[in-house]
Amino acid sequence: MAKNLHKLLLYFDNLPTIPPTMNPNNIDVKLYIKKLLEKLSTLTKEEFEAEIENQNNKDFLKVYYSEEEEEKVVIDF
Repeated sequence: MAKNLHKLLLYFDNLPTIPPTMNPNNIDVKLYIKKLLEKLSTLTKEEFEAEIENQNNKDFLKVYYSEEEEEKVVIDF
């Protein structure tokens, strides 16, 4: 856990403003952590935000803060 925290802190500035969350359809937490750290180490904050916004990667879900934003959500199961 400490190793993952260290890696996360190295790339803290690459986290999107609205952080991604794990897709509940992918319940392997260790794999999610690995993919998150990989994304943070290879993409800029803007690239990661765009990927989440466009839902190019189904491992991460966009988190909506406002009711207005929540109305835009399209559930794709």
